[in-house]
Amino acid sequence: MVFGKDGEVSVESLATKVNADLVNNFGNLVHRFGSIIWSKNSRKIPGFRDLRDLALDLGIEREDEMFDGEEMDILEDLRLSGEKCSDLINPQNFKTFDYIEVCLDLLRTGNGYFHKKEPWNMFKSLSEEELGRGGNKGLMLVNWQLSKCLFITHQTILQASLLLNPIIPNSTQNILDLYSNESIEGLGRLSLDLQSQDSIILTTKPTPIFPRIEIEDTSLK
Repeated sequence: MVFGKDGEVSVESLATKVNADLVNNFGNLVHRFGSIIWSKNSRKIPGFRDLRDLALDLGIEREDEMFDGEEMDILEDLRLSGEKCSDLINPQNFKTFDYIEVCLDLLRTGNGYFHKKEPWNMFKSLSEEELGRGGNKGLMLVNWQLSKCLFITHQTILQASLLLNPIIPNSTQNILDLYSNESIEGLGRLSLDLQSQDSIILTTKPTPIFPRIEIEDTSLK
């Protein structure tokens, strides 16, 4: 179906769209992230101050040297996404599907980054066996890379949830309740202030947000 034009809408096409964009893209990232925080990181999501302390321990004093090029691009996209979405929902230029696509692009990038960094393998490197090989410096470097991965993924989830809240309010509110110390009213903006983000301790075990749509009864098609 082509958005913005008349088209044929079917149960199959709707299910495919929901499964691709909500379940596989948004829901999968949120659930994988939440599961690893809950089971591997003592339920703690690192904040910006945690990153800054780790950077100082490694001799990195300038904040603009804390992230590599890919990470800087992701953070810049997060920052600009609020401005882009604001432009797309003003009364003179209301483009709902373009607005949604900005959000989905953030999540696709976040998924790619999370998968590429493989934080589950970083946790394996923090085992006693690996610590014996790498020493304290090796531990600090792995913990530094892991914390950055978790921080950036968390910010991606928060920003996407914040932007998509007017469109899918219940599900995104559940995400924000679980992964943010602030209410949606407290956030009250289209872009997060990354440097103000404190660490968070999860108090509720994450569960899948978006159920997959299965079409089994052909009579319903």
